[in-house]
Amino acid sequence: MAAMTSLLKNTSMTTPPAPPQPNPHQGNLQVCRLQKSIYGLQQSPRAWYHRLHIFFINKGYTRLKTEPNIYMRKTNSTFILIGVYVDDLSLLSNSMNYLNICKQELKVVFPITDLGPMTYFLGIDVNRNRSLGTISLSQSQYITNILKRFDMLHCKPISTPLTVTCKLSIDDAPHTTKEH
Repeated sequence: MAAMTSLLKNTSMTTPPAPPQPNPHQGNLQVCRLQKSIYGLQQSPRAWYHRLHIFFINKGYTRLKTEPNIYMRKTNSTFILIGVYVDDLSLLSNSMNYLNICKQELKVVFPITDLGPMTYFLGIDVNRNRSLGTISLSQSQYITNILKRFDMLHCKPISTPLTVTCKLSIDDAPHTTKEH
């Protein structure tokens, strides 16, 4: 799901260079008042996250103390976890009905795009086998992209970066900050 839209805060910025047109009520300085935060402004991600955070708290979600970008809501037998990364949301639930309710709640406030079941997220391929009840994660495509970027796609793979005969000891380790 993706949704970074109009946000709450009013923002001021100086006007672009142009022939000065003094405002008799405010002196020579003119400013524009933006009615919302937009892409490209420094505070846009913060304003977006704050609005999303308030939405989740008002809907009864709790933010994990160990991972502040994950929100959770649970009842007796069902739960939903929502992972937030910039303007992408990943939803995980043990109930399709609960998942659909959450999507509808989000759609009321934010224009969202439902991308369906997760197949790729943050460089990780997600493969789900419903018949076996398994989910497997792989970074092979991510690794391939890195190898292509550095023109190393056709390098010979080896199992270790050092020769097998290389012996390391604690004496080889740096002892002072200068040696680090």
